[in-house]
Amino acid sequence: MKRSKFLMCLGIGFASAVSLTSCTERWKSPMKEARHGGRKLSDDEQMGIIARVWGDQPQHPNLAYQALCIIRYESDGWTEVENTNSDGTVDIGLFQINSANWNMCGGKQKLKDPVSNAMCARDIWRMAGEKWTPWRAWTHPHYDGSPPCSVTNPD
Repeated sequence: MKRSKFLMCLGIGFASAVSLTSCTERWKSPMKEARHGGRKLSDDEQMGIIARVWGDQPQHPNLAYQALCIIRYESDGWTEVENTNSDGTVDIGLFQINSANWNMCGGKQKLKDPVSNAMCARDIWRMAGEKWTPWRAWTHPHYDGSPPCSVTNPD
């Protein structure tokens, strides 16, 4: 899909005849049953949250694409996914917010709400200089072998 058509699909206005399913098919990744938690958000719901939380970001034209990729890799759209890391910390929710950040984001229970989780992700993204580097999905291949989000970013 050409970048302009893709960005129209993922754009803040979402005014496109192209279905979100076709836009996001590339990142579908099967999550292990044990990882599921809460409910799985539809593509439309995920894109709505991204638009609501980040708003218009003309200086970051690929932001919606990148945020969707992070969600796909981290939680596959499940709202209450919890994963324990090898260092004993725990990640939760759509963007898999690490327990080291829970207090600044209102606590574990609040992060089970997808909008609150995305707002926390936005704050972490901003603290990292408006970069996705705090997320493993940005720099490391996915468990299924697919490339990291930084590599799959549209040209």
